[in-house]
Amino acid sequence: MRPVAFVLAFLLLALSFINFDRAGAQATRPTLISHADSTRAISFESVTRHREPFRTTVEVKFGPDSATRIMLFAMNLQLQAGETATAVTADAEDATHTIYPLTVEHVGSVPDQPWASSVVVRLPPELPQAGDVLVRIKYRGVESNRVRVGIGYVGDGPPDDIGAIPTPGIVNPNPSSSSIAATNLNPTDVQTILQQAASAATALGRWLAVPGKPPSCHLRP
Repeated sequence: MRPVAFVLAFLLLALSFINFDRAGAQATRPTLISHADSTRAISFESVTRHREPFRTTVEVKFGPDSATRIMLFAMNLQLQAGETATAVTADAEDATHTIYPLTVEHVGSVPDQPWASSVVVRLPPELPQAGDVLVRIKYRGVESNRVRVGIGYVGDGPPDDIGAIPTPGIVNPNPSSSSIAATNLNPTDVQTILQQAASAATALGRWLAVPGKPPSCHLRP
């Protein structure tokens, strides 16, 4: 009986460690939002609001460097008290299956859309401008789905992940009138998300241009 008791004790000890690890992890998988008919990301350049394809550098330097920052949108992503954008990581895979880390510079709730968060990532200069890349984020050890983003031009790139499907999100049917802001995005996008986030993107651009000044999601262009 002693060997059996020893094995049971060992299993209980192992299970206790597994439960402890899970307690500190994100329970729900973060989901990057795509168009309703594809896995292509809902995204735009965080200062100019231009849509893809993106270049790795901008023509006009708005901040401390010329790197392009793009804004993505996610569901099931809510930072805990005391956490900053560094709690979220991101990467992109190109057609050669090379993985490039992306720097996450901002994570914040979309005004009037508490189910959605905006995520601003900085593109690295070594990222090839050779078509689509697959982008994902990771929070508390849990990876999101991967969405397509055009770098240089739209098309080509690696195939979608097996089982990948569109993740268009949930639009609030009654957005407040104060949340409406003009953008240059077409009507097929998840318009409410982008309208709410337009002011946040502009605010972030202003912050990047003035180092040390924190961004505000409520500033207007």
